[in-house]
Amino acid sequence: MAKIIIISYFFAPANMIGAVRMTKLAKYFVKKGYEVEVLTSPNNSILFQKENNGFDEILYNDIKNVNVTRIEHGRLYKKLAKLLRNRFFNPEGNSFSMNSSSVKKNNKLKKKVLHYAFYWVLMLQDIDFAIQGKKYINIRGGLSDSIIISTYGPLASHLLAGKIRKGNKWIADFRDPIAQYEDYKFEHWLNRKIEKRIVKNCDAVVGVTDSYLMSILSDSIKDKMVITNGYDSEDLQYVSLNSNNLEKKLRFCYTGTLYSGMRDIRPFYTALQTLSKEGKINLDNIELTYAGPQGDLVLELANNYGVKDIINNRGFVPRYESLAIQNESDVIIVLTWNLDKNGGYLPGKFLEHLMFKKEIFGYVSGPYKDSDLKKIIKSLNIGECFEETEENLNMKIKNYIEELYKGKFHTYDKEKIEKYSYDSISNQYLQLIDSMKRG
Repeated sequence: MAKIIIISYFFAPANMIGAVRMTKLAKYFVKKGYEVEVLTSPNNSILFQKENNGFDEILYNDIKNVNVTRIEHGRLYKKLAKLLRNRFFNPEGNSFSMNSSSVKKNNKLKKKVLHYAFYWVLMLQDIDFAIQGKKYINIRGGLSDSIIISTYGPLASHLLAGKIRKGNKWIADFRDPIAQYEDYKFEHWLNRKIEKRIVKNCDAVVGVTDSYLMSILSDSIKDKMVITNGYDSEDLQYVSLNSNNLEKKLRFCYTGTLYSGMRDIRPFYTALQTLSKEGKINLDNIELTYAGPQGDLVLELANNYGVKDIINNRGFVPRYESLAIQNESDVIIVLTWNLDKNGGYLPGKFLEHLMFKKEIFGYVSGPYKDSDLKKIIKSLNIGECFEETEENLNMKIKNYIEELYKGKFHTYDKEKIEKYSYDSISNQYLQLIDSMKRG
C-alpha cells in the first residue's frame, strides 16, 4: 500500500475553511488504514500579515492520529516578513499601507500597486515554503512509491509537490482555479501559465466542481476527477442537537464574509423590508444570526433597509459555535457570485451546511446564470437559489420568504446529501489513488 503524502499549507488546527478539506481527507484516509503524512506550514498564516487564524478544537481532534510535519520558513524570508509586518502592513485594512503622495492621488492606481505588492510577497512566501520543504525531504533521504496530493491555495503546496514528485505519483487538487476572472491582466496571464505548468507536470487533476475542472484543464488531456468539498457528520458530536426556539421565530443564519460586496445580502433585506411594509410578516418574528468578522457591515446594510433589529451579531466565533448557530437555525443563507461563465464560486461552507439538512436560501450575484450553487440546491431539493440575472427577482425572493414565514419548507433528498459526506468523498479519492497505483 503506497504512502499518501498530503501537502496543504493550511491545515488543522487553523480555524479557517481552507484548512478543512485536507484535514478531513487525512482523517478518513487514516481511519481506512492508509499511511498518511501531512506537510504543512508551522502556524497556518501569511507571515507578513498581522493575523491569527485561530484554533479549531474540532479540527485539532481530527488529526490526533495523523502524522503531521510542519515546515519552517527560511531565516531570510522570516526577516523580510517581519519587516513588512511591522512597517508596511495595515491590520485594520488587511493590506499594505503606502504613504506615496503620487499613489494617494489615484485610488485606482493605489489599489493596483497594493494588490501587486501583496501578490509578489505572497509568491515569495510560496517559493520559500517549497524550497524549505524540498530541503526537509532531501535530508530524510527523499520519497519513493508515494502518492502526493497537493492542494491549492495557496500556490506553495503545488510548488513543493513539483519539487518532490520524482519517483512518485502526484495529484494536483484545486479548491479554486489559480487564474481568476477578477485578476489583473498580467496577473491572470502569469497565473494561467503557472496553472498550465502544474497540470502538465502532475499525474492527475482534481477539482471541486465540473466548472472549475474545465477552467483549469482547458484543452489539456489529463486524468481528472471532480471531488467536491463536503461535511463531516462526526462534527455533530460537538453540537447540542436540542434546538430551542421558545419565541417561535423564523431563524436565519449567515456565517462568513461579504467579500467586498461580491456576496450580496441586500436582496434578502429588500424582501424583508417589502414584506414588512405590506403587512405580510412581522419583523419581531424574524431573526438573522450573523457569525463572522464583518458584523458592522452586516448591521449597516440592515439599517439601510430598516431591518437592523432582526440582526443577532455574534462576531467571529470558534467553529463549534458556528456549527451550533447553523443547527439552531431554520434557514441557512449562502451567498456567492458568478462572474466568468464557469458556474461561479462554490463556497466550501455551503457543503458543510448540508450536514444539518436545513433549508438553504442561496443568492448568486453577477451577470451569468446556471451557477453551480443553484444546480446543487435544486438537485438536492433543499431550498431555493436566486441569481441576479433572473427576471422578477425581487418578487421571487419575496414570495419565497413569505412561504418560509408560513412554515412551508422543502423536503430534501437525504440519499443525495449523504454523498457529500467526507466519509463518501474520501472513498472517491481512494478510488483515484488505487487506479493510479494500478496504472
